[in-house]
Amino acid sequence: MASAKDLAELLPIATSFFISETGKGEFTEAEKLYASDRQLSHFEVVFERSLARRSLKAMYRSVMSIGALVGMIFLKEEEMHNIQKIVRGKALGLPQEKVSGMLILVG
Repeated sequence: MASAKDLAELLPIATSFFISETGKGEFTEAEKLYASDRQLSHFEVVFERSLARRSLKAMYRSVMSIGALVGMIFLKEEEMHNIQKIVRGKALGLPQEKVSGMLILVG
């Protein structure tokens, strides 16, 4: 990925490595949104959702494993980030739809 010269080269690589089948639709939607407003934050949200789904799957596999513990910590961290996004969005007067789009909701 580091050798990609622009976003057009990076997108196929990122799709194949980081996004599950469930997230491919989200990634395609992020590409469309990026084309309209040129904001990379759409991709960031898709990657965060993909990581959160993986953490949730690790938790369900085995409750007594280190993967479950790491997954739970990651999901709690995402929950904290969601609260921060809501508070900052309210403070900046962002519309509810914009704030909702930034939240990482899993499970």
